Amino acid sequence: MGNNRSRTEKQREGNTGAGGLSPLALWAVAAGAAFQLAVFRQIGTEGGVSYASPCLAYGVLLLLSAFGVPEAVAGITAAKRRKGRRSEASALFWSALVLAFLAGGVLAAALWFGGDGIAAYFGRPMEAAVWRVLAPAAWMMVCLGVIRGYFSGMGLSWLTEVSLVLEQIFGGAASLWLALSGAEEEIRSGLVYGTDTYAGVFQAEGAVKGLGAGAALSLAFLILMLVLRRKKMFPAGMGKGRSPLLSAASAAGNAIPGLVTVLAAGGSFLLGAVWYGKADPSGWAEFARCETAVCLVAAAVSAPGVWKASVLPGGRSGLRARLKEAVRLALVPAAAGGILLAVPGQFLYRGLFGDESASWLLMAFAVSVPLLSLAAVFTAALFRLKKRVFAAGAAVISLGIWGLLLRGLLSGAGIGVYSLAAAQGAAYLCFCLLEGAVLQVMTGGGSRDREENVRPVRTSRRPETGRPSEPVSLRGRSRRRR
Repeated sequence: MGNNRSRTEKQREGNTGAGGLSPLALWAVAAGAAFQLAVFRQIGTEGGVSYASPCLAYGVLLLLSAFGVPEAVAGITAAKRRKGRRSEASALFWSALVLAFLAGGVLAAALWFGGDGIAAYFGRPMEAAVWRVLAPAAWMMVCLGVIRGYFSGMGLSWLTEVSLVLEQIFGGAASLWLALSGAEEEIRSGLVYGTDTYAGVFQAEGAVKGLGAGAALSLAFLILMLVLRRKKMFPAGMGKGRSPLLSAASAAGNAIPGLVTVLAAGGSFLLGAVWYGKADPSGWAEFARCETAVCLVAAAVSAPGVWKASVLPGGRSGLRARLKEAVRLALVPAAAGGILLAVPGQFLYRGLFGDESASWLLMAFAVSVPLLSLAAVFTAALFRLKKRVFAAGAAVISLGIWGLLLRGLLSGAGIGVYSLAAAQGAAYLCFCLLEGAVLQVMTGGGSRDREENVRPVRTSRRPETGRPSEPVSLRGRSRRRR
């Protein structure tokens, strides 16, 4: 009985920090995407054009702070915790937090001082202020990733989930409210200066400020939890094991595949926004609204499947069956969600934004819902099975295919409704095939593995006859010895 209890505890601790994603975390992301659709509706096309690229960039930062960085920190923290080296885990946390603070500061400085260059690259120099406002949020979100990873590694994943819910709900509401304040500022500016050159920029700036407010609230909540639980989270004394700086460096190394995966996946959104937006001035808002709707549906319907894939068993026993179950849990509702987004979603889109042509673009993008959901399941499974490099490689290859198809389709056929969606669908399909092939190799031959795990019963043979000998009774042997 005691052995079973200890084994269960070890299995539960083994899942801690292994990249496990709860459905609550993904549903929180879906709720945040719903708020962003409301923001796009409120600020209209003018504001949406200025808000599209910074909003997509925030989405990339969200993936890093909610899933990429925490996965790397939680893995090492949980390993040290299982070995009883809690003091080393706390030293690792402080070192990783310092590194994250410095890296976030560099990123914030790049956004603040390079806002003019970034806005010029996207072809809209008047939006430099919007990119500068994103700088504080980026700084906080990098630090958020480390703190979330430490809580997950210490077995307190529910705190990271609460922080994510606070960030998305409060940040989305604040983004909507501050976008309205930006509209009022825009009206006052037009009356004073007699120009509408910056139409929509004030609204976009207010919306980005709201995203930063959500990150600030989440960071304040986690810091408060660290203070309240400081005795349990930070035991007295320093471990005599590995240097905390070396441990933090190893955590940074573990974060590289996740960083590459997120940047490649999120980079496809930004790349599509650049190509589509430069060709059509209103394309920025159209593309961002469609992508936000796709991500909302994909995150909501794939949550159970992604969670199932992120807690796969470490051994090969039962791995194939559980992976199939994870795919089924995500793919079936994702297909239904894609159909709902394609058919009734058109009428909903027209009612929200009053744009009939872009509603057909949403229909074309709906095919990405099941592909994106399947890619999320495969990526979670590869991260759980310590095959992060394969996931990163698949993401980079799919990004390259996405860019090549965009160049070929858009230059050859012009800007069409289906060319952009076709390029994205092909890239996601390639992503799923590459990751699926790796998982197929890893889980292939499930029945053969089960047979190998069963050890045959050894029987002793007499050298003179080669026949199996009869079992010898221990009681009889002891009598002969006497």
